[in-house]
Amino acid sequence: MRRIFSLNSLPHCVLTTSTQVAAAREAQRRSAWGVARQMVAREGWSSLWRGTGASLLVAAPTVGVYYPLYDVLSSSFNAVGVPTALAPALAGGLARSAVVISLGARPHSTVCLWHHACT
Repeated sequence: MRRIFSLNSLPHCVLTTSTQVAAAREAQRRSAWGVARQMVAREGWSSLWRGTGASLLVAAPTVGVYYPLYDVLSSSFNAVGVPTALAPALAGGLARSAVVISLGARPHSTVCLWHHACT
């Protein structure tokens, strides 16, 4: 579900980056709509999803490690008697920490901006 949301929000990340780059290059401030119209006119609608492939390539190993580890930790915490309300938070925090340490993965908010080429 989170990845579906990120595919829908990816144009926002591209527009944010492109608007910041356009503002740095030009003396005048440009709106996000103006940048979007210009990008679509020059490069087509697909330019709004630039970087999707790279984001998915980064996400695949992260998700592949996180979810199985979360399941194992969550089951282990429940078996040991950790309170039901606390087990998911502990399992999620430890699983995320393990992914960041082992893969050097960044949280999605920075991955989104990190992979987009500036135009």
